[in-house]
Amino acid sequence: MARLSFTNFFIIFLVAFSVVTIVARQAQAQRRCELVLDPNNCELSSCRQQCYEQKKGNGSCQEMGAGSGRYRCVCYYNC
Repeated sequence: MARLSFTNFFIIFLVAFSVVTIVARQAQAQRRCELVLDPNNCELSSCRQQCYEQKKGNGSCQEMGAGSGRYRCVCYYNC
């Protein structure tokens, strides 16, 4: 009987450990990083191309200040 209890405990521990490991990997895979490629100017098509070539990410133009009319190229990618 004690052997059966140890086996059950071991199986539960193994399943719980596997679930925690899988969840941790998925959380890490979903992290997004950002990198400013050009802080002074942004032309959307070249920003996207440069971001994809460097990081396999998505380039985007961000306004540097509300109503400033100045943009910077920011690359978002999976860490």
